Amino acid sequence: MKTFLFSSTPLKLSTVVQIVLLFSVLLTNKGLAQKLTQTQEDQANVYFQKSWASYNNRDVETGLLYADSTREIYAMANDPYGEGLYMFLVGAAEKSKGNYHQADSLFKAFLPFLEERKDTSFLASLYFQLGIVTEALGNLDGALDYQYESIKNYHLMKDTLNTNAGLNNIGSIYRKLKQYELSEKHFLESLDINKKIDSYDGQATNLVNLGNLYAEQELYDKAIDNYKKAVYFDSITNFSWGLGYDYENIGVQYAKMKKYKAAKEQLNKALAIRIKLGGKYELAQNYLKLGQLENDLNNPVSALGFLNKAQAYADDTGVAESIRDILESKSKSLELLGNYKEALKTHQLYTIKKDSIINKGTSDRIASLNVTHETEKKQNQIALLSAKNELSESELKSTWLKLYGMSFGLFFFGLLSFFIYKLYAKTQHQNKVISKALSEKEILIREIHHRVKNNLQFISSLLGLQTEHISDKVALGVLQEGQDRVHSMALIHQNLYQEDNLTGVDMKTYFTKLVRGLFDSYNIRKDQVALTLDIADLNLDVDTVIPIGLVVNELVSNSLKYAFPDKRKGLIKVNLYEENDSLILSVKDDGVGLSPQAEENLGSSFGYRLIYAFKNQLEANLDVKGEDGTSITMTIKNYSMALT
Repeated sequence: MKTFLFSSTPLKLSTVVQIVLLFSVLLTNKGLAQKLTQTQEDQANVYFQKSWASYNNRDVETGLLYADSTREIYAMANDPYGEGLYMFLVGAAEKSKGNYHQADSLFKAFLPFLEERKDTSFLASLYFQLGIVTEALGNLDGALDYQYESIKNYHLMKDTLNTNAGLNNIGSIYRKLKQYELSEKHFLESLDINKKIDSYDGQATNLVNLGNLYAEQELYDKAIDNYKKAVYFDSITNFSWGLGYDYENIGVQYAKMKKYKAAKEQLNKALAIRIKLGGKYELAQNYLKLGQLENDLNNPVSALGFLNKAQAYADDTGVAESIRDILESKSKSLELLGNYKEALKTHQLYTIKKDSIINKGTSDRIASLNVTHETEKKQNQIALLSAKNELSESELKSTWLKLYGMSFGLFFFGLLSFFIYKLYAKTQHQNKVISKALSEKEILIREIHHRVKNNLQFISSLLGLQTEHISDKVALGVLQEGQDRVHSMALIHQNLYQEDNLTGVDMKTYFTKLVRGLFDSYNIRKDQVALTLDIADLNLDVDTVIPIGLVVNELVSNSLKYAFPDKRKGLIKVNLYEENDSLILSVKDDGVGLSPQAEENLGSSFGYRLIYAFKNQLEANLDVKGEDGTSITMTIKNYSMALT
């Protein structure tokens, strides 16, 4: 009887635990695999391509049927790679339906399996898909990392078409990061390639993205001109999904220009296409735009009708940004109707959803960092083993030459030669014992790093999932602080993977990433709170870095949360240097400071109890001043530099 990891229907994964358990079963069954015949492999590839083509045509159900067929062929040979392919195809289905969280979990679960196989082609495709999903979930830095990884692999394969698609996606991400010149450069570079290869689909995509870029800069006429050119190419290829977006984009620009009649005409064209296609995410966006248009026309009753339909579809997809925008527009409609109580309640829901998106971004960045640098860790370990093997071979050759010369010179001294031989045999045996011990040690180190990475990623993902179901602000704050603490430890392992020294952390690089990550986590703009980092060139042992990193995490977080109320502007300074056989760590801000009563109550908070625990561990003195802002200085006696 066949046993499969997945049902034949689309999955609704509620927790990361399911993915971890399913993927562990896949790896456990790996040793039982048999080799597919060429006929079976060819047929599996045909079904895989048909499944992928169905998704591109927005026919998800047909795509899943072909995915089942792909899996069944591999199951006949008991090859778990088929389950991995099925995981990828189901992830693509969830992405097509707008269920980005499910797609992200499935793609990431399949990634280590592909990295182990060193499948450059498939890795390029998976990184590309992860880039799209990560961008949709709002983690733009992570999306850029995935897209550049995709382009790197496609470039190795000399795949111009897909490299070009990656350029287009990177342009889109730079647009969202407000780096307009870089965005336009990538779009135009991609458009030039698509013109040369006569790709109508590619040109349509480039033109839409250029339209989005110009629209964001309020160059509405220029944006509409590009969208209309995209309509031309999508009409030639009869690409309904693209036409829906083209008409919606044109309608939105007309609305911004207050040409409401033309705007409604274009949005209704888009809606007619979306209803036929049935895509929930697209329908949610279309109804949202119509609702916003009715609000602009001061028709709140009609607006609420559209917005309620939009919310029904958005709740099914779970896309947080869509739900956030719909709640904001519904609040405006209720206010126009004079229902201020419901308007306020809806606006509070909007605020909670907006904050949860910020919290989720932190979790995604931690997971992205751990996954991205796992490959670099393996490459460093392979290089280390290769160097040791070369050294062993060199030593062995040297031993042979010495033994040969001694044997020739002592030809007539048989007894002495016998002792030399015995010594050589003993040396060989000891070399084998040492070599085996080194090999076992390397395996143990790899296993430890692997488990640390998995545990951090698992904890971060669970915290991220929990924030999606909690509306209490205090509880959300606690979970956010927990994610920041996990982030501070994850960065330590990231730096270890990146540097040749596997036992120490460069503090300047680590503090820069840690503190800037906290600024992003609390959504602090550069023009609101400035940051000054004065970090000495220190390379500290991991056991020292972990408590120091957590202390800095607590101190900077407290400054960001309490020192600058009501969007007050200010400055935070972080210093770390060595002086008189001690480490001096200080975190200062010029915020509202601490009252005498607040200084006395510091020890009652969890964060400061954590700091005092690390103070004892580091044998440190702690100096707290609350005048003219807050200044906290820790003089650390118990610390260790990294081994070189």
